[in-house]
Amino acid sequence: MTLTVNAPTVIVGLIIAAIFAAVIFRGIIKRKRGEGGCGCSGCPRSAVCRKKDDKRK
Repeated sequence: MTLTVNAPTVIVGLIIAAIFAAVIFRGIIKRKRGEGGCGCSGCPRSAVCRKKDDKRK
């Protein structure tokens, strides 16, 4: 099999991998900013949740 036969499969695979990497990267960035998760309202751990006005990074 040559690469030309598999080119569409490779392209689709790369597109899916790029979308997956972007979703993971976005989740990591949001988590570092303290925006990750479902929010603090109704969360049983809201008392220990890192607040936006917290000076820690």
